Amino acid sequence: MKNKFLNLQEAFDGIRKKRFSFLDRVDFYQILLAWFFLIVIIGALYYFFLGRLGANLVSTIGNQSVHTFADALYFSFITATSTGFGDIVPVGFFKILAIAEVTLGLLLLALVTSKLVSIKQDAILEEIYDMSFREKINRLRSSLLVFRQNASRIITHVEASTVDKREVHELYVYIHSLETVLEEMLPMLSQDGKHIFTKVIDPMSSELLINSVMQSLERLVELLNTLSKSTLAWKRPITIATIKRCLSLNRQLFSQLIVSQKKLAGINETIADNEKMVKEIEKLIFENEIKVILT
Repeated sequence: MKNKFLNLQEAFDGIRKKRFSFLDRVDFYQILLAWFFLIVIIGALYYFFLGRLGANLVSTIGNQSVHTFADALYFSFITATSTGFGDIVPVGFFKILAIAEVTLGLLLLALVTSKLVSIKQDAILEEIYDMSFREKINRLRSSLLVFRQNASRIITHVEASTVDKREVHELYVYIHSLETVLEEMLPMLSQDGKHIFTKVIDPMSSELLINSVMQSLERLVELLNTLSKSTLAWKRPITIATIKRCLSLNRQLFSQLIVSQKKLAGINETIADNEKMVKEIEKLIFENEIKVILT
């Protein structure tokens, strides 16, 4: 019984999502056109059935029946808008038709009004989301810059033999910042813009981020080479594991670039240079693992 209830609930949720998805796809002008179309069609029905089956439209001025299409269309319009001047009244089954028109007309009019409001809301949300998106890109670039600055500082201290051993011991903390940036970049480059609130990253921002990643990997290669030449005990399992995760995320990122950023200038050369640096880092890690096993 519980499974049947869950299945019905899932089916209802699916129908509700499709309904709201349809309403999202319909724009303001389509709804407005449908509203006017409804008025004209029902006005034509009033005119076609005038004096038939006991149905009629009677003018309260002179108590005479309406005979023109213009009067029938006029009555249809004031009925759909629920204006109700009272100068023309329905007789017979036109009363039922008028009730149906009022209901449908008000629903469509409410949709027209909501679309007018949502146009402004969407513009505001788009502006806010665009600002947030640009801020996120700047934050990622800043994080990569901080990583390069930390790596350069450690390289300088190692070469001058003034490095703090605790800083080398916790080297994985700095490398983890690179891992975090790569994790956040992956979904940004995989977005296709099909969702209403999905923003596709522009080529300029993509190129800036990719260049920052390339520079960060170059600094990482330089850092690992410098540490490998020293006698410092930086070869911790957590550090090696963090570097491997960075390389895995980097490969996923550049695999996505092949699909989503084909028009990016020099992308093939960038991908080749990136793979070259990844292999160099893997070589350093592999040598490190052999040394650890031998010791």
